[in-house]
Amino acid sequence: MARLDVQSDRVRVQLFWWEKAAIRRSHLTIPRRAITGVTVVTDTWDAVGEGRYEQSAKVPGLTRSGTVVSEDGSGDRTFALCHRRGPGLVLHLQGATFRRIVLSTPGLAAAEEYAEAIGA
Repeated sequence: MARLDVQSDRVRVQLFWWEKAAIRRSHLTIPRRAITGVTVVTDTWDAVGEGRYEQSAKVPGLTRSGTVVSEDGSGDRTFALCHRRGPGLVLHLQGATFRRIVLSTPGLAAAEEYAEAIGA
């Protein structure tokens, strides 16, 4: 599950060591000014949708994590950190490396708390 550190000027997605190894990247820091919206979702796997997985780990029934590139011709990139089906957040971004960040949370209440703290 994603661990978020919400500060006044940034949001940091903290990865566990095994997530870093699986998707070959470190923690992700997003400037608050780049966040245009936050959506609480009941199923992060549905929120990720389909696309081409790059630098990622996709294990059916277990995880969809890493970079997903849209195949609709837009080239939009989504960073996904979704473990099993369940609730989470979608951070909508502008002027950043990713168009969206989709994250699993321990439960719907946690997703709502994060969304309120981010408040975009």
